Amino acid sequence: MNLAIWDIESSSASTDFGSIIEIGGVLVDENFKEKDRFNLRCRLPEGEIFQAMALIVNKTSIKKLTQANLSHYQMLAEVEKIFKKWSPAIFLGWSNIGFDDEMIRKEFFKGIRYPYLTNAAPNKRHDGINIFLKTANKSDTETIIKKGDIFTLNEYYYGKSRLHLVVPLHPKYCMHPIYQGWYYSVDLRTDVEPLLNLSINELKVEMKKSPKFLRTIRSNKAPIQSLLQTKIPHYSQPGMLHHGKIN
Repeated sequence: MNLAIWDIESSSASTDFGSIIEIGGVLVDENFKEKDRFNLRCRLPEGEIFQAMALIVNKTSIKKLTQANLSHYQMLAEVEKIFKKWSPAIFLGWSNIGFDDEMIRKEFFKGIRYPYLTNAAPNKRHDGINIFLKTANKSDTETIIKKGDIFTLNEYYYGKSRLHLVVPLHPKYCMHPIYQGWYYSVDLRTDVEPLLNLSINELKVEMKKSPKFLRTIRSNKAPIQSLLQTKIPHYSQPGMLHHGKIN
């Protein structure tokens, strides 16, 4: 399957209030031979106030922001057309699942376009941060969860990536009761032995405390970074594990 490597520049660090002002991508085949590429820039949508620091980071001048040939709507139309032409492909970026994908989904949605173009069948998506394991889609992630192995879970907090060492709550009985494709895992910083004797009501109280001992795995976000192979700094003194202590 081809790889669609893409990246965006935005007017804000917020995916809710910012807009994409530049987007580029390269399509390569399985041997990394380039097949196509594009780079598009647009004007800032009328009435939107940009975030000054965002423009400093992506080196965008006021002239570029106001005098580009394409309107924001026209640029999104071109991007949609290109991504459809590139399909099927694995859409890949760097930290894209936490930011770029969220941004373009919201942009497509606001423009009355299909928001899940980059990961809906036959396409898949991946994140360069998570490249250690092939969790390019929901099915790949769920296969790993069902094995019940210990692995690292990648989560984002205010745009920053952080790893959690976790194990599925149970290989067969860890699914979220409401949201399909969501699974529960145990954060291995926690000593789980005291939790085993708690009543249901007491467990509910513990679940609201911080740091959380339960972590939610959203399988469609390809969150698994690697199986347990290396030491993670903030897990130097983890709680009780199924396979003993980690040194």
